[in-house]
Amino acid sequence: MPVVWKKMCGRGRVFYSSLGHVAADMEVPETLEILRRGIRWSAASWHEPAEKLVMPVY
Repeated sequence: MPVVWKKMCGRGRVFYSSLGHVAADMEVPETLEILRRGIRWSAASWHEPAEKLVMPVY
């Protein structure tokens, strides 16, 4: 099960993270970096072209 994912929804962007349910999670630098990057990606302008879809391999 993915812990973090992102997708385009129409002309909007959706970022989901299940990290951070306990305060101690926010003390892990990698967690903060994932959240920072996700927020930055989701807040990007819809005028920017969307990146090419990469299908995950399971």
